[in-house]
Amino acid sequence: MRFGSKRAPLFVEEFIVRFSLVVLFLLFMVLPVGGQTTSVWLKPEDQAQLEALRRSGLEALYNLDYDKAQKDFKEITQRFPNHPAGYQLQAAGVWAKTLYESRRLQGSLYSSESFYSTGDDKVDPKIVNEFRSLTREAKRLSEAKLKQDPKSVDALNFLAATEGLKASFEEAVERRHYAALKDGNDAVNSHREVLKLDPTYVDAQLTIGLYEYVVGSLPLPIKLIAGISGFRGSKKRGLTLLEQVARDGHWSKDDAKTLLMLLYTREKRYAEVIPITRELSQKYPRNYLYRLETADALVALAAQKRKANDPNAAALAEKEAFATFDELLRDRVVDEKGGNRRTVGILDGSSPTAADASNRPPVIQRPSGRVLSAPHA
Repeated sequence: MRFGSKRAPLFVEEFIVRFSLVVLFLLFMVLPVGGQTTSVWLKPEDQAQLEALRRSGLEALYNLDYDKAQKDFKEITQRFPNHPAGYQLQAAGVWAKTLYESRRLQGSLYSSESFYSTGDDKVDPKIVNEFRSLTREAKRLSEAKLKQDPKSVDALNFLAATEGLKASFEEAVERRHYAALKDGNDAVNSHREVLKLDPTYVDAQLTIGLYEYVVGSLPLPIKLIAGISGFRGSKKRGLTLLEQVARDGHWSKDDAKTLLMLLYTREKRYAEVIPITRELSQKYPRNYLYRLETADALVALAAQKRKANDPNAAALAEKEAFATFDELLRDRVVDEKGGNRRTVGILDGSSPTAADASNRPPVIQRPSGRVLSAPHA
């Protein structure tokens, strides 16, 4: 495994692979799409059309309306066949749909030892071929633009986004772990080049921030050895970069907020998770998973408050959590009655509900993590 020009010792590689795959899955939970546009590629009126379709498609995908998203992304490809955006966004849609249909949407799955062994489940070769064809074309068009203009920040960013998307598919769908780490590393390196060309290109900090967090999360002995081999990172710096994208980013702002939600959860900073999930729930009202994560964080916060001898705060958090679960259960049957919200089957046995609250102890087991960018059924 190479990072820059250096190669890590084999035992360091093995440890980092096993440790990083769980944390790197956090990146696979958001949509790896190209960032802000600064370079001249299309005419202003064409660029405006592309961005309008892109915005509409991403909003649909975050609202779990997969069909609408793909319709918009395909229209980008039809209108602008020499631009990588449509191909890369369609590939992101294929990836999201595949995760949904293969039921690989729970973060806890990727913490399981069995996930990293060879599984019997196979992905439809047609899906793999479609994804590879789309990412291949997105990469080809990005590289062609870079040959014409080696300093095209937009082209380099789409190349990085495509590499990151390939890593996501290889890990979460194909389970090709080393291939995923290689492409993920390429994405980080490409985004570093983007920032060299344009330090104000805030969206490029998304993958770099996560890389910093992952390497900074390594146990100290391994981190010291890894540093000699070229691995360097800081959890604090990684979170700071992601917070800047969440605050000042363009296309990647909500991706950064989703990552921060997941990383804050990992750090047990539940009070900081809740404002993010509430904000995203309001922005994307059809994405029930943000509401589920709000309830999840409230349950965990209640446990923290109870441990800190603050029963009143714990009770308030639990009350809001159960109200959210109740709402999700009610929404579960709306679709069957002709409603528009599609949340059927969202709760499983790991999720506490108000219906059985009286039979549970005060501190409730937190539900497992869930992917937030899954297309609807």
